Order: sequence, then structure tokens, then C-alpha cells
Amino acid sequence: MTDSPEGDLIMDRAFRDKIGPMAFRLALGLVCLIHGFSKIRIGGGTGWNPALATHWQMAISWGELVCGILVIIGMQCRPAAAGLFLILLSESVLQYQWDLWKLPLREWETTLVFLLMALGVASIGGGEWIIDLRLGGSGTKSSRKQSPALQPVLK
Repeated sequence: MTDSPEGDLIMDRAFRDKIGPMAFRLALGLVCLIHGFSKIRIGGGTGWNPALATHWQMAISWGELVCGILVIIGMQCRPAAAGLFLILLSESVLQYQWDLWKLPLREWETTLVFLLMALGVASIGGGEWIIDLRLGGSGTKSSRKQSPALQPVLK
């Protein structure tokens, strides 16, 4: 580690633009991938919750799997994370109806954490280490360009 301001600035940028968003999206994507895959293993995605209609079970399980993969690899990361947000929210509402708000916090705190993670990834994007940038798409790197007046000056 260097003690110079330039080194601190470089490390700050690396964590803010590359490592932080990547860790954030990997955490969300891996959890959703595992959840979606475990649901699909039960009757092809139709037997994990008998209280829900078959089409809802299929949409939720396959949606979690596909969106989880997209978030992990960083392809269409923001739309995939927004999709995960909607999937997780609809799953909660369908499972608990509107009684979700009457449940104690410990009953739905995990879902709340994943909802906020999905909202965070949908908001900030996947960072600079995403496939979209490699394929010429737009990603966090191109959306974070600042005007020259706002960029720090390195000596």
C-alpha cells in the first residue's frame, strides 16, 4: 500500500468502480441463482410452493435463475436486478398476501435484505467488470463519466 494521495485515489476508484459493485452483484446473483436452481429442482419449478399457482411458481423460479445468472456475469445487469426486485417482491406478496406487513421483522428480514440489494444493483449498475462493456454496451464505466472540472487532478 502506498502512502501517496495518488495511490489512495487509485485504490478508492478501484474499490468504488470495480471491486465494490462486483462483490455486491455477485452476492445478489449467487443467492438468486441458488434459490432459483433449488426451486427448479423440485418438479421443474412447479412444486416448491403448493399454495401458489403453477404459472407463478414457474415464473418466479426460472426468473430467479435467469436473472441471477445475468447479474453474476454482468450482462444487462440493471434490468436483471430490477427484474429480481420485482420477482422477490411479487413472491413475497403472493406468498404472504398483504399480511406481509403484519409479520414480525424476523420473518421477512432476509427478503427485505435481498430486495434492497436488488434495488442497489439496479441503481448503481454492475461496475466496470461486466460483460456489457466487453460487448460494446453501456455500463457503469460509461455512465460515470464526469465533466473535466469535477475530476480530481493527479500530479
